[in-house]
Amino acid sequence: MLKKSLLLLAFVVIANPVLAGDLTLLITHDSKTLAADGITRTLHFQEKVYRQAQNVWVERVLPAHAHEQGEHQADAKEHKHLDMDASARWISKVDPQKARLRLVNQFDKQIVNVTAGDYDAVGFDGQWNSAYSLMDPRQIKVLKVSKRAAPAGSQWYEGQKDGNYLRVLWDYTQAFPRRVESGNSVGTQQRIMQVEVETTPKQMPWQTLKGYQEKDYSDFLD
Repeated sequence: MLKKSLLLLAFVVIANPVLAGDLTLLITHDSKTLAADGITRTLHFQEKVYRQAQNVWVERVLPAHAHEQGEHQADAKEHKHLDMDASARWISKVDPQKARLRLVNQFDKQIVNVTAGDYDAVGFDGQWNSAYSLMDPRQIKVLKVSKRAAPAGSQWYEGQKDGNYLRVLWDYTQAFPRRVESGNSVGTQQRIMQVEVETTPKQMPWQTLKGYQEKDYSDFLD
């Protein structure tokens, strides 16, 4: 009976992620790909996510010296460009389904407004629930409940299609995936997303933008 109640709660939160609370998350991405040329390529990076009821902020964690501000400013003098890797994504809720995207470059102190027509160009789907929960919650609904042991408040889900697999450890109390494993059955592609909860700061990043210049994404197009 208890298990049924927990599963019911899980699907309620999946369907209504607004029921979940505010969070600060550290996301670690790791992937490994074996290409046709026999070379194995690995990728590792981290992101920090700040989440509240109406706003989500996603920024790349840049290790020391990975993005030298002096070099960036020197380059900016010669080229009008938008540094996508160094720009945070400030996503705001428009309605229960849609979201607004702004790119924030803290090196140049710029807020760049992105219109819906340019969402594809920057890899944004415009969906609020996807931004709020780190993935589209509807993906969970098509997966099967797994027997894999899960921490309290979470449930593993899994699915396979066309030689590819997806496994998600879904935290149904706070509406986000604690771990996502995906790849193909032959082992040439493997991806892992690990999510950890961190302490939420008193001041959110979007509250520290006084004096930033506002621009439009179209200003950076040739």
